[in-house]
Amino acid sequence: MELSQIRSFKKVAELQHITRAADALSVTQPTLTKTIRRMEQELEVPLLRHVGRNIELSQYGEIVYKYSRIAVNALDDMQNEINELKNVKEHRLTVAMNGIISVVPYVVCDFIKSRPDIQVDIIRGEKRVYDINIFSSDSADEEGMRLMEEKCMICMSEQNPLAAKDILSIADVEQQEFIVTGLRRAMYVILDHFCRENGFVPNIKIECDSVEGLLAMIEADVGISLVPMKTWNFAKFPGLVFREVQGKQISRYMYAKVREGSYETYAIRQFMDYLKKNFDAILAQKV
Repeated sequence: MELSQIRSFKKVAELQHITRAADALSVTQPTLTKTIRRMEQELEVPLLRHVGRNIELSQYGEIVYKYSRIAVNALDDMQNEINELKNVKEHRLTVAMNGIISVVPYVVCDFIKSRPDIQVDIIRGEKRVYDINIFSSDSADEEGMRLMEEKCMICMSEQNPLAAKDILSIADVEQQEFIVTGLRRAMYVILDHFCRENGFVPNIKIECDSVEGLLAMIEADVGISLVPMKTWNFAKFPGLVFREVQGKQISRYMYAKVREGSYETYAIRQFMDYLKKNFDAILAQKV
């Protein structure tokens, strides 16, 4: 069985239509039909069933499709890896960061120092094309490499009456006005999930794009917020206090994930391996 036959069958199985598959492969319909028939003759089983103008895979066709994907993907990866070695000077990587702005630049800088042969671009958000996305979530079960877990607490001014309490109740939090870094940012999403899980919607008073600006307003007793305790720097704001909510553990998790469906290039593999081996040490040293 030839690779071209396997590629052709894979396309037919994906589109479940001979004519559309032939167009996608830039061959004629009769040519593609003959290719499928030759495969059926070689395997001595029917691979397709006709349903009106469309087709469906037979139980044998499902097996062939499963292994055709493995074979084609493996061969494509082989070609990509060969192309990488032929163009070794062009190693490049784009890292998207979402809500971990204070950490990602340190990690990237340390990586670049150790691997000057790889060029790294950092972008904000994941809507643009990227290779690796570094993001945070309140879920402990996201796909990707988990880099860390950090505790989150309610942050308020020492002037706030709630500062006199050692621990807060849900009712205490529900009555407060919140300052957040943006309604699409990770910490707002975590706050919103927490509040809704406890029966109320957070009262958002101000959106502030700057973490330092947000902390300054909290210190001035304009509102409160939910903050991560490891990656935000509170040293400039001595008038802040931090409280837990009774019976509640609020955490955010940081992940690194390769863009779905993308080939893991040499640069991607090197960066992910670097994160796995060095992230904890960099975080402890820089943040």
